[in-house]
Amino acid sequence: MLADLRETESLPATEDVRTAAFEFRRLDLGTRWGACAIVAPQDAAFGVARMFTMLADRAFAISSVFRDLDSATLWLAAQKEIGD
Repeated sequence: MLADLRETESLPATEDVRTAAFEFRRLDLGTRWGACAIVAPQDAAFGVARMFTMLADRAFAISSVFRDLDSATLWLAAQKEIGD
């Protein structure tokens, strides 16, 4: 999964981030989602994305936040190779 926040002009409230993380965990249904990469070049978006990964840690096998799309894409490809 790739979430791209490069064009984000406004950030969600903390409670909205908690709700989104809870929904991913609720949809989990006993198994984890795969890898999740979030691209967030701006400092505030990066912080919100890190908070999401911490709150949703049980929903994903692994997750990470990146400042640029290339790094996120390379990381996701590596995670797929590891999982194959």
